[in-house]
Amino acid sequence: LKQDERVRNQAVSTFFDRTTGYNIKLLSNSVQTIIGTYSNLTLLEETEVELVPGSKFQFHHTVKNTGNTTETYILSALFAPSNPFELEDIQIRVIDVNTKNELLKTDYNELKTNEITQYPGQIFEVEILGRVSAKAILGNKAELTLELQTSNQEIYLTKTDKIEVVAGANLRIVK
Repeated sequence: LKQDERVRNQAVSTFFDRTTGYNIKLLSNSVQTIIGTYSNLTLLEETEVELVPGSKFQFHHTVKNTGNTTETYILSALFAPSNPFELEDIQIRVIDVNTKNELLKTDYNELKTNEITQYPGQIFEVEILGRVSAKAILGNKAELTLELQTSNQEIYLTKTDKIEVVAGANLRIVK
């Protein structure tokens, strides 16, 4: 239901009165409810991957406005302070799933300055792209957390992606 939409309800009961021989119809008081604002966003997906040093990664998250009002929010990508290696060349892309329009493409340093507006029912795909440092050591683990907070601070959501460095080779073929 949409904000400010009105829902009316009235109960009806009919019975046969044996004393009078008439069918009697009773109506309850009419009740009217006005739908208020319902704010809700969902943030889906968390990923755990094993990668070799120097390899690229791509994480996908889905943001859906499941409320009945337009929401404006800021996306942030945060590195865990305990990360033993750098995640490099971080880029964030936000794509409207229905129109395939790219709404935002920015690097990690610019992310916190961009507000995103999403209408009820609208679905966005958030892609986080980057590269594991070539200096990462076997067994090291890093975390990257995607935060979503509405401008009125009513909604705060997070999802954390995890990377573990494994042995292997990162091949690049040049023609």
